[in-house]
Amino acid sequence: MIAKIFLVLLILTLASSNEVKITAGQLQGNSSCNVTNCSACFADVAVCEQCDLSFYLLSNGCLQCTLNVSNCANCSYNNGTSSVDCSDCEPTFTLNNANACISCSLATPNCTSCTFDSAFNITNCSACTPTYYLDQTQTCILCSATINFCLLCDANATSQSASCTQCQDTYLLIDSSTCTACSTVYNNCTACNQTDNTCASCASGFFLANSAKACISCTSFNPACLTCSNDGTDNPACTACADRTILVNGTC
Repeated sequence: MIAKIFLVLLILTLASSNEVKITAGQLQGNSSCNVTNCSACFADVAVCEQCDLSFYLLSNGCLQCTLNVSNCANCSYNNGTSSVDCSDCEPTFTLNNANACISCSLATPNCTSCTFDSAFNITNCSACTPTYYLDQTQTCILCSATINFCLLCDANATSQSASCTQCQDTYLLIDSSTCTACSTVYNNCTACNQTDNTCASCASGFFLANSAKACISCTSFNPACLTCSNDGTDNPACTACADRTILVNGTC
């Protein structure tokens, strides 16, 4: 037992003085390590050499980076300053000169990715939340604020504005700068397919004809039919009838 303790102390002493070079063959996976959150340790002894990501090594223990630096994803212990140095922050955060992870959205509202410019001590946004685009002033602008009824958009380097890529549910994308109501393109249409710019559903009293991709009045096949549904074969079934008529098997 004494000999084993002496061996552990000797290895630690030599390793810290760089007199012993630890090779990959001398390290084992954490299945052999008795230290929690240790990813590699010395062979045959419970001495940790390297911790898992988001942890740092101190006194043969692996401590979480966020205990010292909030929102830090990767770090190491600095023996010279007896402090924890963060090297990488969690997503949507960036590392500043003060060894702190600052939120991208704190510097630029609705920013999801950013970098810190140490020379000018400022945070530069590089990406915004999906319904916003990044303009040339490093500001996240709501897509619908630039293009009416636009849901998703990209920054347009040529026009220095935005290019719409998807409109809101009841609108169709006519071009990169125009969203038009579905009912303007397709009469009595209440929702559109954004992928192929076709009508997806119709107003009450109409059914969506698969062949014509248009909204057809329920009364066109049955004058007493108030509401109907398409069965997929362009032969709609009535679901409600006018007064003094009754519904029988989808027909008034």
